[in-house]
Amino acid sequence: MPLLTVTGSNALSENMPELEKQVRQALSNSGINFEYQLHPNKKSLDLVKKGLVGLDIARNPIAYKGNSNLIQLQPVLFTLNLVKITSTANQKKCAYKQSKESQLTLAGILGAEFYRHFFQDFTEYTELDTPADALRFVAVGRADFTFIPESAFDQLSSEIRNKLHICESFNRELKFYSYLHKDF
Repeated sequence: MPLLTVTGSNALSENMPELEKQVRQALSNSGINFEYQLHPNKKSLDLVKKGLVGLDIARNPIAYKGNSNLIQLQPVLFTLNLVKITSTANQKKCAYKQSKESQLTLAGILGAEFYRHFFQDFTEYTELDTPADALRFVAVGRADFTFIPESAFDQLSSEIRNKLHICESFNRELKFYSYLHKDF
């Protein structure tokens, strides 16, 4: 039986270790001969797009939009509630309309393509390695906003959470699926 190369991102491993474990266990139980590789978010995304890895454990559809070499596996693997975060000092900016957002800055996560798709209207966009890094960036005032899974916010220390504010005006659900490259 040929070897299926499977990737997961460091972000998945750090933030959802039980899910990663369940998927790996399901692959083992199915009798599939696989090798698991853990990579930074952007690298795992690029490896699957290029066909160098056969299966991406969890990705939002926006990341692979327009890529006909990938098969989205059903059902939905999980759903994240995305919230808009600013610093407590900037919470009045939560009420700004989209036209004013073009004057504001955004902190995102390297390899999380949904940032580029949903939030192109900001004047400056900085990519950081992890959700926690993006939140700290906002907390110290180096960016006006970040959009982050609510679960990532809940994992922060109270010291950092106390410097941040969840904007009530924004709430979006993101669905994640596994993706299989057609060449595998």
